[in-house]
Amino acid sequence: MLAPATFPPYGGASCQAGFIFTRWAVGLRLIDEDGQEHGWAPVDPSKNESNLAYPHCLPDGRVLGVIRSEDRDAIAVFDAERRAVLLELPSETVAWPVFATDGYILFERAEPNPGIGAVPVSDDVSSTTGPPVLILPGGRQPSVSDDGVLVAVAGTGRVDRHLVWVDREGHQLSEFGRP
Repeated sequence: MLAPATFPPYGGASCQAGFIFTRWAVGLRLIDEDGQEHGWAPVDPSKNESNLAYPHCLPDGRVLGVIRSEDRDAIAVFDAERRAVLLELPSETVAWPVFATDGYILFERAEPNPGIGAVPVSDDVSSTTGPPVLILPGGRQPSVSDDGVLVAVAGTGRVDRHLVWVDREGHQLSEFGRP
């Protein structure tokens, strides 16, 4: 039996979240402000989920994160009992979702519109209240202070990678992963 491999927790004012990987499960470990584990959110293989990534603690102790699957990424909110998908982006890669106290989720998105996107959310962060918009073309890894200051990496591109099988004449035979 393999012991869980846990990665460093991502902390906030009222929670911590960390990844947990075992031979049999991948998920997001939920930890309260006293350091006690109060549940974990596993991937759901029946929905072709492969990974939960980029945890970000919300002020109420829930965790914002990305659900990765074969053909889409989704931004969701997790607690010990359930998850609520806020935004699904088919055929698109998203990362680094963060909550801005003025009622937006900011996130990094890749092609076709690379940069930092924003989507308005309800007061209880249970649903979106409008469509996502691109607010910083080419921006990456957003972070927002408690008073609303946005910090992001700018001027660098994100390149999604995939494996391509090519014959000796240079003809592409097949490819794996999302381009």
